[in-house]
Amino acid sequence: MKKIIDLFGNTISRKELLRLFPKTYNHDKYCTSLFSILELSYRIFKVILPKDLLNELDLDHFEIIDTKFITTQLRVNHCDMLYRFPLQEDPKSWVYFLIDFKSNNDPDAATQLFRYATTIWMKLWGDEGEPRNFHFPCILAMIFHCGKSKFTSATNVANRVNLPKKSQLRKNTINFKVHKYDVNSKRSESELPHDPIVKMMFSILKIARYKDVNKHSLTIFKQFKEHIRTDKLFAVVWDTSLWYLYTSAKHFTREMFDQLTTLTKKLGVKVMSTSAFKTHMKEVRILSEARGEAKGEAKGEARGEARGEAKGIASAIIRLLNRRVGEPSLELQDKIKSIRSIDKLDELLDFAITCVSLGEFETAFN
Repeated sequence: MKKIIDLFGNTISRKELLRLFPKTYNHDKYCTSLFSILELSYRIFKVILPKDLLNELDLDHFEIIDTKFITTQLRVNHCDMLYRFPLQEDPKSWVYFLIDFKSNNDPDAATQLFRYATTIWMKLWGDEGEPRNFHFPCILAMIFHCGKSKFTSATNVANRVNLPKKSQLRKNTINFKVHKYDVNSKRSESELPHDPIVKMMFSILKIARYKDVNKHSLTIFKQFKEHIRTDKLFAVVWDTSLWYLYTSAKHFTREMFDQLTTLTKKLGVKVMSTSAFKTHMKEVRILSEARGEAKGEAKGEARGEARGEAKGIASAIIRLLNRRVGEPSLELQDKIKSIRSIDKLDELLDFAITCVSLGEFETAFN
């Protein structure tokens, strides 16, 4: 059986590689991976959220919420991300933002998101003991679509109600409006992403189904190679994009993958091996779970709430480093655990997913 030698000298059969990463168009994992990086999510939100919402939300202090916070059943049935933002005018009030990644014209998308929203409300209400005067938080939902055809299904739950179109009863029925962002829709030049890293990500999503994906991927590399060479976050997105194209794009060849990895290495940028990519996909889950775990450790403490949250994030950083680049020394673990600044711990948690060695992490830490 033909063997493939990865960039680190390990051998793996093509059959085994495609078993781990089947050649199917699955943009959910790609999007989940990149939307799990706080800095990148921040820059994407600037593009996909309507301006009137951006003016009310405090994007500088948003959080990723682990979807296990809802229910295991819903988490299995949806590949999506859940965030929460403080309001600009009232930092103590949270707005929840749910994104569902779609690559097909799913007629049930809006109703699925509505079900998810009501589950969030019931969970939060139950956590407070179901008081009569409970104020439910605002929940926003978005369908992030990147399919071959346009997304034309209803984004308004009221449209799924069995009533004549002109019925006055529609004004009084339950409704839930979902925002939509379609990567493939034709937009004016002013509406296209100006942020180069978002533009590259969206370009990769667009070309994955193209028959001439090889030519387009090479063009994208040439267009953004200076960013890839000088910007670490750009390099992470490009690296993930290469593996996304290789494992998902039907017409993307091994030869083009090899050519692009060689060109990337010449820039001084590392490319993930097969085993590293498998680990990376696990890290996506670890990173999103880490914040939920941190909040969980903090819950129930009164004066020690902040201390409990810091302890949870520190534990998550140590576990993430151990999984990715090796077990941190006891001295480094103690240093991480001694940090009380939530902002500093958040920065370290984000860096823990992109650092290439313990040495690099320690340098940034110091």
